[in-house]
Amino acid sequence: MRTSKPARWFRLYAEFAHDPKVQMLSEVDQRRFLVLLCLRCSNGDVTLRDADVAFQLRITPEQWTETKAVLMGKKLITQHNKPVAWERRQYDSDSSNERVQRYRERMKQRRNVTETPPETEIETETESNSKSLARSSLADSHAIYECYPRKVGRKAALRAIELAITRVQEGEYGRPFTREEAVEGIKRRTIMFATSTAGKQGKYTPHATTWFNRSSYLDDPKEWESGDQHSGAEQHSQRNRENILIGLGLSTNVGESG
Repeated sequence: MRTSKPARWFRLYAEFAHDPKVQMLSEVDQRRFLVLLCLRCSNGDVTLRDADVAFQLRITPEQWTETKAVLMGKKLITQHNKPVAWERRQYDSDSSNERVQRYRERMKQRRNVTETPPETEIETETESNSKSLARSSLADSHAIYECYPRKVGRKAALRAIELAITRVQEGEYGRPFTREEAVEGIKRRTIMFATSTAGKQGKYTPHATTWFNRSSYLDDPKEWESGDQHSGAEQHSQRNRENILIGLGLSTNVGESG
């Protein structure tokens, strides 16, 4: 509860608009009452003499005497020109002086130290970024895994998929790709395989780990439809650079796979 501290602002409740005691006042007296509240806010518990109030309101002492009688009659102010309900409607916590002072002290301390953040902050930020990247990578691998037709050895398969994405990104087969391109290309080819003859052979369909580790997503789709699945070495020997780019759907010379 506020007692004596001056302040820059005070609480004015919405009931002011419909309080009978206030609304029965003339507009002139309402304005004078509001100014008196402002004076109480900025002067604290300092007693305001009638002459001082009249001066602040820019009216004659006689005019203030009339208004004061009306406000006292409504039990809105005391004989000493103090609002009656002030103590229970205003609070010390409303003052921002102490809060502002604490904030300024913190800012001053920050300016007085090195701009290099503490190691703990760096470590926390690094750990947070690493976790975020890990979650994103895991989501990419899961999305591709869900497209593969044979769900066996999920954990190993996810690792194999992540390695496959990295290989394509690093340009192992001709040129580097962004992660988004690599993920999209591998996912597209995985879906193609899943809908092919080779992808519908049940237990004869390779485990996902095997399929991704040997980069089978870059095989010629014709081999998938023939149902004749060659060894990893034989499949690799059938690839060439342009076929790989076409397989990922990223070649600028689609149709020229020779």
